[in-house]
Amino acid sequence: EAYSKIRNSRKATELKLVFVGSGECQGLLMEKCDQLKLCYTSDPLNQSNADVLFYGFRQIDENPIFYALADAFVLPSIYEEWGLVVNEAMACGVPVLVSNTVGSAEDLVAEGVNGFCFDPRSSDQLAEHLLKLHDDPELRNQMGEASANKIKEWGCENFANKASLIADLVREHKIN
Repeated sequence: EAYSKIRNSRKATELKLVFVGSGECQGLLMEKCDQLKLCYTSDPLNQSNADVLFYGFRQIDENPIFYALADAFVLPSIYEEWGLVVNEAMACGVPVLVSNTVGSAEDLVAEGVNGFCFDPRSSDQLAEHLLKLHDDPELRNQMGEASANKIKEWGCENFANKASLIADLVREHKIN
């Protein structure tokens, strides 16, 4: 719905909505495209007239290609325990738009710095954030760089080092 609002308000015909992954909601998303009169395809070789592209399931090593081509990454989940794909998108230097019900939103999204949080039930709110990014390529670039820098704090090595320090402090406290 947010994508349709952008397309209709700005006639931004160069914008594409890309879904990577598959699941039980794909059929519902295709029906929604029909309702909103958005042309879609699930054939990656036949995209010329499509507004919405469904790429289906991809192996994890293929995902960076999609992130690198994206102007923004959106995770509109109603509920998501963490949402590791946010980490992945940030590592690829992409601004992130994450629903406020995603577990990682509070820790990973610095509002207006590397992305935006939004109510997953508000297509208006998401459309507003998408338009900000669409209208300001410099902001998109800055947010992408901020994402890449912020996620460096979250690597496995950093986690292991911090966990080790905390464990040492706890052991030291127990001994004393």
